[in-house]
Formats: sequence, structure tokens, C-alpha cells
Amino acid sequence: EGTRVASQPTRRRAAGWLIVAFALGITATASAKPEAVAFRIGNNAWTVPGSFDYQALALRFRLPWQGSYSRWDITTHLDVGAGAIESDGRHVGLFSIGPSVSFGRGEWRIELGTAPSVFTRNRLSGRNFGGWSQFTSHVGLYCQIDRRWRIGYRLQHTSNGRLYSENDGLDLQTVDLWVGF
Repeated sequence: EGTRVASQPTRRRAAGWLIVAFALGITATASAKPEAVAFRIGNNAWTVPGSFDYQALALRFRLPWQGSYSRWDITTHLDVGAGAIESDGRHVGLFSIGPSVSFGRGEWRIELGTAPSVFTRNRLSGRNFGGWSQFTSHVGLYCQIDRRWRIGYRLQHTSNGRLYSENDGLDLQTVDLWVGF
């Protein structure tokens, strides 16, 4: 397993903040309106050698902060995701919960988000993630097909933010299909 750079109190603090973030996310979903579910399929981005296949489901809740600026519609969300990454016949789970914001004009939307995340194992196919505590950030471009259906392309980066000395991280690209409620 990865050698840790962070001290024991720093690791405890980081784990504590992850627990708080997950608790706040779960609390926020209690008052947020379920909006859509996403089906994701993809693989490693060009920045990562090897072959990593990714499948995930995400549940999206609409948060109350909405608006518009200079003809752009702005919406906020809380995304809860669960997925599996496979490489060389081995799997690792990736779970996340965090906010995202989307900027839309017409049928097109640009989305940015970040989330504390958890890997179910530290290593996969020669990549050392350092530990279970991770952070996932993403950017996506989506086209709203009709009122319920949206399709898009997403780039995401998951790493531990230097909580551990090993921090290989993983960049993934996905095609997303969203179905609204």
C-alpha cells in the first residue's frame, strides 16, 4: 500500500472532512429535488497509459441556487455516483458525492464539478492511488435532445490531492446518457 506523506493528524482531518462532506451531501439530498439519472461508459483518457474501462451510474439532485447571466442559464446540482473501473481483469469501485454547476444556452450545456470520492482499493494495473480518500473533478459538454434526454462527453480526473506520497491519479473520458424525471 502507498507510503503516506501526510502526518497521522492530517490524515485523520482529511478523513473527517470526507465524512462531513458525505454527511452534508446526504443531508442536502433530503431537501433537494431528484432531477435525473446518468448512465456513463468510458475508458482512460489519452493521458493515462494502459487500458481502463469505466461504467457508472449517477443520481442528480437539483439544488436551489439557479439563475441566469448574459443569456446563460446557470443551475446547481448535487451528484451521487457509483462506478467500477476494470483493467487486466481486476476491478476497483469509485464512489463520489459532490456539487456541480452547469451553464446552458439553448440545447447545449457546459458542466463543471468536484466531489470527495472513495476508491475501494489502492492499486489497479500498476497505478498506485495511494489510499482510499480521493477527489474527483470533471468538465463536460452536453446536448439536450429533448425535455428528458441529454447526451454528452465528460472528462474526469480522480486523485488523492497529495494526501499520500503515491498519487498516480486516473483520467477518464466518458459518454453520458442522462434521463430526466
